[in-house]
Amino acid sequence: MQAQGVSVLVLGLDQHDLENCDMTVPGGLAVLALLGAAVGAGLVGLVAAAAVGLPGDPVLYLVPVVLALGAMVLLVRAGRRGGLPVLAGVLVGIAPALIVAAETPPRHWDDFMTWLPAAEYLYRFGSLPSAEGPPPITAFTGYPPGMQLLIASWSRLAGTFADNAGGVVNVLILAVPAGLLIIAAGAPVGRIRRFAAGAAAGLAVTLGNPGVDWHFVLSALPDVMTATAVMVLAWLGVRLWVASDNTLRAAPGPAFAFGLVLALLLAMRQTGVVLAACLMAALALASVARVGLRTARPWPRGAAAILAAFGPAGAVLAAWRFYIAVLLPSEKTPFWPSIEFGLQPLDDWNWGDMGSTFAAIGRAMLAHWGLTLVLLTVSACGGQWLAGRWQRNSATLVYEADAADPLAAVFLLLWMAYSAFLLFTYLAAFAPDEALRAAEWFRYQSHVAQTGLLVAVLLMIRRVRRCADEGWNRTTALALPLALVASLVLTSVTRSPVRSDLPVLLTATLGDATPGVLPSAVVDALNQTGRRLAAAIGRDAPAEIIIYMGPAPLQAYFQVKYQLWRDDPARAWSVDLLWHDDPTASERLRTAQFVVWIERGCSIVATRRDSDGRIAEIARLPPILPATATPPTCLRPIMSDPAGPPGRVEGE
Repeated sequence: MQAQGVSVLVLGLDQHDLENCDMTVPGGLAVLALLGAAVGAGLVGLVAAAAVGLPGDPVLYLVPVVLALGAMVLLVRAGRRGGLPVLAGVLVGIAPALIVAAETPPRHWDDFMTWLPAAEYLYRFGSLPSAEGPPPITAFTGYPPGMQLLIASWSRLAGTFADNAGGVVNVLILAVPAGLLIIAAGAPVGRIRRFAAGAAAGLAVTLGNPGVDWHFVLSALPDVMTATAVMVLAWLGVRLWVASDNTLRAAPGPAFAFGLVLALLLAMRQTGVVLAACLMAALALASVARVGLRTARPWPRGAAAILAAFGPAGAVLAAWRFYIAVLLPSEKTPFWPSIEFGLQPLDDWNWGDMGSTFAAIGRAMLAHWGLTLVLLTVSACGGQWLAGRWQRNSATLVYEADAADPLAAVFLLLWMAYSAFLLFTYLAAFAPDEALRAAEWFRYQSHVAQTGLLVAVLLMIRRVRRCADEGWNRTTALALPLALVASLVLTSVTRSPVRSDLPVLLTATLGDATPGVLPSAVVDALNQTGRRLAAAIGRDAPAEIIIYMGPAPLQAYFQVKYQLWRDDPARAWSVDLLWHDDPTASERLRTAQFVVWIERGCSIVATRRDSDGRIAEIARLPPILPATATPPTCLRPIMSDPAGPPGRVEGE
């Protein structure tokens, strides 16, 4: 009986679920644990290869092989347990989002600044940046390479670099919450009903999910993977160490699943350590609140369970910190002053801007008021459970099959801790202009918001079950459609105005207008400019380039630089960013050989100065942003005075 309970809990099911839900794969937890094993082993393998000077190409092929073999095993097990109809339904439900992801090129500014260059470096050279290899152009080379490893492995199998692979991976990962919804609601009887339930869950977690912004889902950013890992860790942690008996605490099987997902979280992003610490603290406090301080056991019991829960994550963290400290010299980041995103000097902290930061956070939460209302409601439920448990302070541990209340408490504690951490980063790490507008607040909140949405669905399903007049089948039939309708309504009322340039099937759902994401026409023009400039420069010419930025988005600089690097990645490029208000602009532009002028409306002109001082135009693209469609006037004074800096027409 114990062995059966262990095997089931690895997939997030307790005995009650086993009796009413005879399936495994739709839970998704085993899939995510398998992904954590592949990515964690791949990261450790890449670091080991870099340490001994060997190529890491075998690792890039090992990751998809491990995933393919694991997927085959899970499919066989699903077929034996009757889970294939649910799995097929989930895949059909996420199919519209998958089609969008496959057809949408990357457009997020962070794609070109960090994630795509790092992934393509792995794809081209088969190794992490090192002292012996070519210099990277990634802004933060110290970011963990979990997502980059998946994109590079995918691209190796495809035979070409797949810059939209990140979006496809993100959408596929959203199938994991769909499996958790099926587990929570209970699978109905019959293949057709199971298929319909899976399709409804797939639609709910993709097109009807108010906790994601599709401009970072359809990108190489690891935010979806991070949010899903946090949600699964909270689910497993509550089931194993908050609402379970002592026998399950000592079982290494479910602890190992927890440990693999934890390793995946640490391999995805730099703040994964903070999220893990906040989550473990929340689990500990919830366990103490439930049974009292003296009898609380918020951790696995026994050496085997402890090693299984924290060993994989410890190996990933130790390997990556060793790589940053020993194998990655700072001079290998010529395009960015920092290896990792870190704290500013104390004198540069944004003390005077925090009032504006709080106001910007309030505006962001009001803009997504539907999601905010759900999260606040879940927090209130969690706070009520915590208050009742503290007052009761029961020393008797009684197993609770329904873990919605302790999971709500864990979410409340996690949300509070992570929000406090984000506020600290706005104070001590972000630039002043980013702190003023609370940059990417909604994106960072999504790391824990998915957990809150899961708890909301669990609470709603429990309410529907209690209010149902008839048996289990009717309750199950109503739960998922109600969740789907609620999520679609919340999504529709919390979206920003639709952007017509986003190629989506349901633009009212996916057309969120996110600041900092350029229209596809601008992205295509910038890519074209970079390729033309690379062809005009040639492989043998000096690669000293200045990108002169007028009032244009900073993404233009990152994108043109990325396209230049792609033409010859092994070359030691020198690409300098020069703002239009830089006092040294005139002097530097007088001697620059290659200049990319990016002006208002994202109008782009690339020029080349020959040995006689004459300037020739390499490429010209008209303004693309309709809101600022004024043509640039910088080229005419340059062409008339080859030695002079850019000028402007009076009165412009």
